Amino acid sequence: MVGQCSKPRRRYAARLMDLTSLYDDWRARYGHGWGLSWYLAAEIVRRYSGRVGLVGVPFEHEGVGWYGVLLFVPDLRGEPRPLGRITAAGDAERWEGAEHHRLALTERAERGEPPSTLLAAAIAHLEVERAPNMRAPRAGAHAIGLEVCARLALRVDTAGVFIRADEPPRPGEAAPDIVLAAPGGPTLRIGGDARLHGAGEIIDLLARWRTGAGVADLAELVAGLMQPVTVGADAGRYTLDKHRHRYAAWCAARAAGRGLSGGNNGAFRVALDASDLPELLRGPADRWPSNAAEFDRAHRAWCGAIVSSLHASGADDATFGRAAKVVAIYLKTLIVCGGRERTPLARVAHPPIDRVLLGRLARDKRFPAEVRAMWDRTNWTTLGVDAYDEVIASLRAVGLAADGFWRAEEWWTGDQDRA
Repeated sequence: MVGQCSKPRRRYAARLMDLTSLYDDWRARYGHGWGLSWYLAAEIVRRYSGRVGLVGVPFEHEGVGWYGVLLFVPDLRGEPRPLGRITAAGDAERWEGAEHHRLALTERAERGEPPSTLLAAAIAHLEVERAPNMRAPRAGAHAIGLEVCARLALRVDTAGVFIRADEPPRPGEAAPDIVLAAPGGPTLRIGGDARLHGAGEIIDLLARWRTGAGVADLAELVAGLMQPVTVGADAGRYTLDKHRHRYAAWCAARAAGRGLSGGNNGAFRVALDASDLPELLRGPADRWPSNAAEFDRAHRAWCGAIVSSLHASGADDATFGRAAKVVAIYLKTLIVCGGRERTPLARVAHPPIDRVLLGRLARDKRFPAEVRAMWDRTNWTTLGVDAYDEVIASLRAVGLAADGFWRAEEWWTGDQDRA
């Protein structure tokens, strides 16, 4: 059993940004109310969807454009009643008949008032606490779906993404579908049950959340699916995607093939293709491994196919450790450093394991002595599958995978001649 190390675990524990931090970052870049409206709406719905059945509906008003997030609560008969809205600028409106009571929050936000204070003021003004305790169908699913939308909205200015619902909630039903799209990308829908439609298959975001995915991970998944896709005009041409693949495959071959008899670049490229990893990455991002368990299973299959292909090409000394280096460098080049760093795959992919990384980790006395001793005696080029798994498990055990596994390469400086 690998020992624990409390200081590195605290230092490298997951620090996925919460909505408050995301909004603060957004406000520093853009300053106006789109981000404030999403932050307030998502936080209020998250807190009160289960308690009073609160539903948030992003809305565009004809002739006006982005109108904010409308808020509904069920009345004593279970029918949705308009409570008010968080305006497009981020102010809070409470509706009572024909009266709209507005609490101006935008100017307070521009003066730098903390998000938590703005949120507390909005909740008090809307009088959410006074709503009857009525549970809406699948309220938790709706809260997850709206937070995913908020996280997408807090990446961009208003022109960077399209998020709206086409209708208000209906009595006895979950919240309405929310439509999402980015310029040049596909149109997706998140249902009130947190099922994502329009990605070639139905993806149950709630089920993924229940099995361990964070809402931040789900937002990354949806963001990847919203990106523009390459269409038939590029068929047969030398595209940038092909260019990236060739470069990533060359980097992987150069890193893994040193000192391996018969392990030339061509053999490694053939072996990489035999693993089906490049083909997987050309497909939809929702089919990529999204958590550690999924990645480990896929990784073992990819490496097994690479080893078999290298043996067949005459590289008889090819090992699992070398195959793992191929996979790690390919993913590092194409995904982690290739503009897809926000995908769940980029967070869980193993870092390249080599002499330099393990040697420098072994000299860091913040880690347990028995783990450092194992790292120091490891020769990555001879690793079999079980020994490799032990190394990966040890890195995870001391917290180096918690905030994106690629961060373990802080100990790999890249200025050495051989790895």
